[in-house]
Amino acid sequence: MARLEERGIRHHLSDGPAMPPAARHAWELFLELNQGRQGGMGLQALSWADLHGFFALCGIEPSPIELRLIRAFDSAFLTVYAPKETAK
Repeated sequence: MARLEERGIRHHLSDGPAMPPAARHAWELFLELNQGRQGGMGLQALSWADLHGFFALCGIEPSPIELRLIRAFDSAFLTVYAPKETAK
């Protein structure tokens, strides 16, 4: 969270339990990716194209574990938030 907070960004997903240090960077990347999530017909999973575009624009070369963590965070996010979107 420090990287986002240094830029004055406080995300509502930051209010959960403490993130293990090894996963913190992937979590911060997920939060930034999530900010640019496309809507349309409800929430959709972040695509590989979304990830590739984000990392290419930011000049980041994510590790395989970071990619797996981001996908896991995205899956958990959709499990919680997608049902709320369809109920509206």
